[in-house]
Amino acid sequence: MILLLVCNSDLYSQPATLSKKELRQDARQEKKIAAAEEAARQFELMKAIVSSRRFVLEADRLGDGEYEYSVQSELNYILVESLNSSVQTGSRSQSMKYQYWDYTKDDVWSNDLGGWTINGKIRNYKVKNVERRNSVIIKYDIYERIGSTSITIRVSHSGYASAMVNGVTRFYGRLVPLHESKIYRGPREL
Repeated sequence: MILLLVCNSDLYSQPATLSKKELRQDARQEKKIAAAEEAARQFELMKAIVSSRRFVLEADRLGDGEYEYSVQSELNYILVESLNSSVQTGSRSQSMKYQYWDYTKDDVWSNDLGGWTINGKIRNYKVKNVERRNSVIIKYDIYERIGSTSITIRVSHSGYASAMVNGVTRFYGRLVPLHESKIYRGPREL
């Protein structure tokens, strides 16, 4: 009887050891939890930036649905500054004068940077938080003296953003607070 009690107590006193597979699974699970917490924190930060209405999408690529081009982010951006907005394209290179954009056919929007600039007042500003994907969708119109331009911006929790201008021109880059941006405002800027 005593022998049975001693053997039984030895079984319970030994710590449970996990196999290598179980240890890997636990480590993966901890990484997933940490990544989800970080994504939620970054999502809250992006929501705060968007709700401040003082941000810039600094585009490092532009596209038109068929083609994409690498561009300088300081010249190609979408700016939201309270009640005003600007959209600008440009190039330091003479070979990249953005002839492929419909906007350059009209001198009203052309700037001295080899692209175009649209400035105006923001109307119909709407923000949709997509909690399931930790992303934000911003939609608004820019009204200027010659008409309106519709903008749709999708921002991930990490700050990567894509935007569509009038359903044609696409901007891809980072969304940053206005005070952290490094944009060059062309001559037709606000």
